[in-house]
Amino acid sequence: MVGGNKAAAEAAAPILRTMGSHIIHCGDHGAGISAKLCNNLVLAASMAALAEALALGKRMGLDPAVLTDVLNRGAARCWSKETYNPVPGVLEDPLLPSNRGYKAGLPLSNVSEHLNMLLEAAKVAKSPTPVARSVQ
Repeated sequence: MVGGNKAAAEAAAPILRTMGSHIIHCGDHGAGISAKLCNNLVLAASMAALAEALALGKRMGLDPAVLTDVLNRGAARCWSKETYNPVPGVLEDPLLPSNRGYKAGLPLSNVSEHLNMLLEAAKVAKSPTPVARSVQ
């Protein structure tokens, strides 16, 4: 996600590709960070809803792995469940924070900082953000 002059972004693309495989020019200066904040809002909201649903399901007697399978095959399918599930052992990836005592995951302080930035940007844009406030 990059913002700024389109020609400059295209010229910088080879360097940017060292950080990511898919470069998206989002618009003028600042548009890249705006897109990132919006993306982070959706991720934070989906992770919060996922953690809440899995905790509820477990308390109702459901196996988190089975519930994850149900969610992944239904309308609730999302990246969070498929690749970054917050329940230890549901996914076999030994590098997942949930499989390593939550070490080396994205610190909550970073998520909170991103949500605060998004809420400030939303205030400037005069756009209501009730989900972001709830997740925060």
